[in-house]
Amino acid sequence: MTTTRGNARRRALLEKAGEMFLSHGYDAISIDALISEVGGSRRNIYSTYNNKEGLFEAAVRELCEQYVRPISELSIKTSCPQLALADFASELLTSVLKPSALALQRLMIAESHRLPNVSQAIFTAGHERVVAILAGWLEEGQLKGAFRQDLPPARLADLFVNMVVTGPQLRANIGLIVDPLDPSVIRAMAVEGTTLFLKGALV
Repeated sequence: MTTTRGNARRRALLEKAGEMFLSHGYDAISIDALISEVGGSRRNIYSTYNNKEGLFEAAVRELCEQYVRPISELSIKTSCPQLALADFASELLTSVLKPSALALQRLMIAESHRLPNVSQAIFTAGHERVVAILAGWLEEGQLKGAFRQDLPPARLADLFVNMVVTGPQLRANIGLIVDPLDPSVIRAMAVEGTTLFLKGALV
């Protein structure tokens, strides 16, 4: 039976592991280094996570949950599709452009060949979770006649997320966006992406 104290210790371990993996990379962090920071024992860690890779996967899943939670809690039950999507895009951009979220994406790519299961777990817990959240709302809109119905809602959601996120995220990861963006700039980017998604580029 897991105790409150045990849960707190587990959260502390995953939080510190996430911080250390993001700061130093997978190879540079050992189980002993983590234990020296948060306590515990090798036996408990291995019995819970099997190995370092298992701990790494659990830590990055926890990070993904932190980034996705504000998006999952966002209320987009508005009658205006453009406003709803712009609100969603604003929250999404705010999340993915955080320094730690950018570091997680770089880590996912860096370890994708050696630890594909972990990288895929990050993708599933992050990108695919966001797409699923948006797809649920788009499906409701399709049933009401607000959105085209010749594409599955998950495909529409994936297209929207990629349209909004890819450019800013890439620019931030290669150093073209250095300082945190002002919320008004993020909002303008969200509105621009939403408008293009809904109306297309044709005149």
